[in-house]
Amino acid sequence: MLLLAASSRSSGLPPWLAIAFFVVFFVGMTGLSSLVGGWYRLGRRYATKRALPDTNIRGITVRVGLSNYRGAVTVGADEEGLYLSPMFLMRPFHPPLRIPWAALRARTRRSDWTYFGKSFDRMEVGPERIVVHIESLVMDGFVRYLPPLG
Repeated sequence: MLLLAASSRSSGLPPWLAIAFFVVFFVGMTGLSSLVGGWYRLGRRYATKRALPDTNIRGITVRVGLSNYRGAVTVGADEEGLYLSPMFLMRPFHPPLRIPWAALRARTRRSDWTYFGKSFDRMEVGPERIVVHIESLVMDGFVRYLPPLG
């Protein structure tokens, strides 16, 4: 951002143009990550307007398909399902989700060296079998609802 502002001064572009470019770029990348990763498809089936359940944890790393949401998702659970809610800035293309427990399949667990050995639960969601990874320490709190590890 600082480079954009500095380069806009030297090229004679107004600073507001650099800010507008950044906003458009951010919105575009957010939409693209939703589309490419699978959140958009999950949202068409599992979007919810309900409030998060009382049992929730903020700042969790979640991966949906190819998209990584490092520390940007609130994960919650109740008897009805798993709730995923992204940080506020991502909401236009990432609606909060309530995924019924019955829609989660093929749960496995593995350590990920890119996260310094942190473990993730991998699950396939819905009939499209979109792959979702959620930090295992969080999922351990919801074990009574989850399919068994495979």
